[in-house]
Amino acid sequence: SEEYNLSWIFLHHLRKGLSGKNPSDELDELRGSSDLVNYVDIVLALKRNKGSQETLIFKQLKNRFAGEINPKTLHLKWEQDSLVIECLGDAEEQIVADVKCSREIMSYLAENQKTSFKAKEIKEYLSGSQSEATINRALRLLKEEGKLISPKKGYYEVSLKNE
Repeated sequence: SEEYNLSWIFLHHLRKGLSGKNPSDELDELRGSSDLVNYVDIVLALKRNKGSQETLIFKQLKNRFAGEINPKTLHLKWEQDSLVIECLGDAEEQIVADVKCSREIMSYLAENQKTSFKAKEIKEYLSGSQSEATINRALRLLKEEGKLISPKKGYYEVSLKNE
């Protein structure tokens, strides 16, 4: 942008060899010459938030002018001809909340000897302590971990593999 005397460079993807393997330096994940990283002042990364189509994890990998910021969770929402990007907070806090909520769900099921339930039931039970968004992410997490299955929308069963 000429108004702010800055340039933007967008890289289209990360290296395949390191992606997802938790490299010690995330800058090593960038595809292309290391000179790209050396020349720029700021490197930002957006990664898909596993289990969600509407949220991304935003990370600052390099900033020559300021201290590092914590990773943030961004929510994307298309509204007619525009894209609204909302910051939901620190990504680490969200991940911890999702795991905690998933444990609460599994404890509730075990204590009540339930092998199936409707999402509405869990949302009512946890409404005082968890947001609906956190409950939805926790349910997705439990499905990804193979602890729950969802044979139809809004209905869940404890996976036979989990017993």
